[in-house]
Amino acid sequence: MRVAVVHYHMRPGGVSRVIAGARAALTETSVRVAVISSGPDADVVLPELDYAPAPSALAPDLLAERLIDAATRALGAPPDCWHIHNHSLGRHPSATAAFAALARRGCRLLLQPHDFAEDGRPSNYAALRNALGVALARDLYPAASHIHYAVLNPRDRAALIEAGSPVEQTHDLPNPVIPFDSGRAPAEADGAPLLLYPTRALRRKNIGEFLLWSLAAQESPRMAITLAPTSADDLRAYTAWKALAARLSLPVEFEAGLRPGASFAALMARARAVVTTSVADGFGLAFIEPWLAQRPLVGRALPEITAEMESGGLSLRHLYRRLDVPIAWVGADRLRARIARALAASATAYGAPLPADAVESAWSAFVHDDRVDFGRLDEDMQSDVLTRLHRAPDAARGLVPNALPLDAARAQLESNAAVLRARYSLASYGARLQALYARVAASPLGAVQALDAAALLRFFLDPSRLFLLRT
Repeated sequence: MRVAVVHYHMRPGGVSRVIAGARAALTETSVRVAVISSGPDADVVLPELDYAPAPSALAPDLLAERLIDAATRALGAPPDCWHIHNHSLGRHPSATAAFAALARRGCRLLLQPHDFAEDGRPSNYAALRNALGVALARDLYPAASHIHYAVLNPRDRAALIEAGSPVEQTHDLPNPVIPFDSGRAPAEADGAPLLLYPTRALRRKNIGEFLLWSLAAQESPRMAITLAPTSADDLRAYTAWKALAARLSLPVEFEAGLRPGASFAALMARARAVVTTSVADGFGLAFIEPWLAQRPLVGRALPEITAEMESGGLSLRHLYRRLDVPIAWVGADRLRARIARALAASATAYGAPLPADAVESAWSAFVHDDRVDFGRLDEDMQSDVLTRLHRAPDAARGLVPNALPLDAARAQLESNAAVLRARYSLASYGARLQALYARVAASPLGAVQALDAAALLRFFLDPSRLFLLRT
């Protein structure tokens, strides 16, 4: 079976790592893979595939022809299946249209969105609207009997099915995970044990909540974040958090992953536990890697991302779904005004109508019993809460929850690691991928129509999904 795998680039990152894992998983199978990308490390390099948010000078039909020619040369015959990553991301609208053109030419497609332009990426969606115009609804999410979709999590599956993707053509395809040995136990590692947040400190990673635990945790632990962000918006927020942490003398080390001699394994060896406070994720690697490194995980749950993992036996009951603080700490009128402003800005950015009850819908998600979820607040209000806790440490008793359950997490180490080794191994991924490719390759050709792109936009813009850190 011949499979063409397409991505915009092969620079280091999540999708490139997934493609490398797929290639390794399929090495001993009958599947022959050709990776087509702008490079590097692609079997066929097409520079015109690299990110091009403005309309490309290369017409979509011509790019489709070049893709077919490149795949045929690399594989010796046209592919039986095309596996295209992030086709609708909005970083290359002409390529999005070209992928739809492949479908209209009878190519059998497996489209795998890792991220959605509709999900907190208004500039990406604007690029798609500007480039595709009236063809947006036709080309963004093509649908036919020979087009299948692969998803990373239950949320994305629900979104695509709501937009009209047939259940039998919408497949769960979680990423493979390579286990590693974190080495020595924390007590034996160099340096004081840490509560470690192994992440690039993007806004959606909810850094303020991680800093809050340096004030609220009962044992005053040392804490560390591994990497700084790179985008301007994320850097502004990150710089402000570093300044606040210095002003409040918080026991938090920033950019621990950049220290001389630092490595992920070495930091894990120092970690007494791993913390996640993220309010948004795609695959949920943060809920997998710590257990495989024999480190307990504590912090915020993301049930719509991890539901499938939990149904497969992973125990995350000790993670909290909300971190509630008294609404009086931030001010109800102030919060309502920020919600209204954020919803209006999002509707304008996406060119979508704002429901009449949008503010009330969002408010119901933010506030329960005169308490607001800290993770829903913006950095300004989160900073006010941290300052309050610093001035009055006893106020931490007003948090719900007010402690990280390290013992409960440690009790799940062995069982969770065993579940994850079985479910997310390369061998398991290779078997799943091979079966999926065979199913796509055997699909009958049909007339190409489209999923309901507007329904997908409504799904992600639902006011109840609002987090001010994502605006």
